[in-house]
Amino acid sequence: VIQFDLTCENEWKQTVASSLFMFGMLIGAVTIGFIGDTIGRRQTFTLNIFVLALMTTATAFSPDWITFCVMRFFSGIGACGHFLIIFVWGVEAVGKKYRVICGFVYYQLVFTVGTSLLGLLAYYVRDWQTLQLIISAPMFALVALYWIVPESIRWLIIKKRFSEARLLILKCAQMNKKSVPNHLITIPDDKKEDELAKSSAKGESIIDVFRSPILLKRLIIMFLAWIAAVMGYYGITFSATNLSDDFYLNYELSMQIPAYIGGMFVMDKLGRRPTLSGGLIISGIACLITGLVPEDPPAIRITFSMFGKLFISCVLATVYSYTSDLFPTPARSAAVGLCSTSGRVGGILAPIIASAGRKVDPALPFIIFAGVNISVGVLCLLLPETNKITLPATVQEAVDMEKYKH
Repeated sequence: VIQFDLTCENEWKQTVASSLFMFGMLIGAVTIGFIGDTIGRRQTFTLNIFVLALMTTATAFSPDWITFCVMRFFSGIGACGHFLIIFVWGVEAVGKKYRVICGFVYYQLVFTVGTSLLGLLAYYVRDWQTLQLIISAPMFALVALYWIVPESIRWLIIKKRFSEARLLILKCAQMNKKSVPNHLITIPDDKKEDELAKSSAKGESIIDVFRSPILLKRLIIMFLAWIAAVMGYYGITFSATNLSDDFYLNYELSMQIPAYIGGMFVMDKLGRRPTLSGGLIISGIACLITGLVPEDPPAIRITFSMFGKLFISCVLATVYSYTSDLFPTPARSAAVGLCSTSGRVGGILAPIIASAGRKVDPALPFIIFAGVNISVGVLCLLLPETNKITLPATVQEAVDMEKYKH
C-alpha cells in the first residue's frame, strides 16, 4: 500500500488491481479449458503451473503499480486455469459414484484449507513481498507431477490414443488388484478407428445447446447462478473487512470447510436443485440481515456474514457438479467452461461492490448480494433435478430431463 501509494485519493488502484486479477481469471476460464481439451490435462497443468509460479514470483519484484497489475492479470489467468484443470483431471480419474466427493474435495475443500493457511501465514508475515515469495516458490515443485501423475484415460480415449489408455487401465487394475476383461480394452483396428472418427465428426456440440430453447434457458440460468456464486463468495470476503478493524480475524472467520463437508452430503441426499437454490436464498437472507442490523455490536454483522459465506461456499461447490449434470456429453466441457467464464463477471464486480461499501456504507454490498442471491435462487427452481440420474449422452436426453422438475 505504501510502496505503490495506494492510500487516500489513490485507493481506487487497489480496486483496479483486484479487478484485473478477476479479469485474468475470466480469460483463463475460456482459454485454459480449451488448451486442456487440445493437448491434454497433464501437459496443460504442467505448462500452466510453471507460468503461474513464474508470474506470482515476479509479482514480488514489481517496481511499480503498473507492473504489479500486469503480473496480477497473468496470475489470474494461471490461477483459474489451475483450478479448472485440477477439477477436470481429478473427476475424470474416478467413477460415477465418487465424482461429487472428488469435486468437493479436489476443488473446494483443499482450496479452503490453502486459503485458511494463507490467512494464518499473512498474520505473521506482514511484508507483502516476503509473503508473495513464500506462497509462490513452492509452485515450481508441482511441475514434477508431470512425471508422477498420468494423463486422463478418458481424454486419451477421446483422442483415440488407445494404446496409452490401455496401458494405464491395466496399470490401474494391477494397483487395485483387479482384472479387466479383454473385450473392454481391445484396441480397434484402423477401419474401426476411421468409422469412429467419421461418427464423431457428425456429433453434437455446444452449438446444439444454443439451438435448443430448453437447454439455452438452462444455460442462461446457470450463467446467473455462477455470477451470483462467485460474486457472493469473493464479495462477502472483501466486504467483511468493512465490518471489523481486524482484517486477519475477518479472513479466518470462515465456515467454508463445514459448508463443503455438509454440502457434499446434502447434495447427495436432497439433490442438486435444493442445494443450489436453497443455498442461494439462505445466503441472501443472511446477507440481508447483515446489511440491516445496527453496526454495534459488530459481532452480529460478522456472525451473519459468516453464515452468508457458509451457504455461498456450498453454492460455489455445487455449481460445478450441477453444471456438468445438466448438459450432454458432447457439450459438457464447453458448458462448464462457459459457465465458469460467466462467473468471472461476478468476480470482477465483487471488489467494485465491496469498495462501494467502504465509501458509502458497509451495509450496501450485503444488500446488493442479498437481492442477487435471492432472485437467482428462485430462478434455479426452474432447473430439473439430476441427483441419481444417468448423465445425458445426447442433446435429446438432456432435453428429456425436464420431466425431473418435480
